[in-house]
Amino acid sequence: MMSTRARNAVVAALVLLLGGLAAYAVLVGKPEPLPEVAPEPQAPLVDVVIATPREQALTVRTQGTVRPLREVKLVSRVNGRVERVSPRFAVGGFFAANQELVKVEDVDYRLAIARAESQVAAAKQRLAEERGRSRQAEREWRDLGTSEANALFLRKPQIAAAEAALRASEADL
Repeated sequence: MMSTRARNAVVAALVLLLGGLAAYAVLVGKPEPLPEVAPEPQAPLVDVVIATPREQALTVRTQGTVRPLREVKLVSRVNGRVERVSPRFAVGGFFAANQELVKVEDVDYRLAIARAESQVAAAKQRLAEERGRSRQAEREWRDLGTSEANALFLRKPQIAAAEAALRASEADL
């Protein structure tokens, strides 16, 4: 008879053999998958129309505010009666740079220019008088032969004031 050890070895070999056969049967005996059949594509239901170009008026209903690309605010720098208005001076109108849009009566401005010119002439005359007085004062101081003359005696502040008045009247012109 066989020993227990031999018997255990035979049982183990049989178990392994049966396990291998079972694994083989599972792997080989597996049925092949059926090939997938793609459904036949169905054509969409459409009507075909050949497009032809034509003009068509469309109505678009919407809400909002229409704004121009550029907006200019015109402000008068002078007062006076308007003598003439250009036809281009209209809401939504176009005009070029330096184009006359409105002509304002210029009588008041001509009068203001005449007054300003008169003030310039008077300021020049006062400056010439002060320079003359300064030269006279310098001669008198020299004749006295004393020390150096001061600015007030030589009328330098009066000359500076007359020069400032001349610049101001020229700026007003």
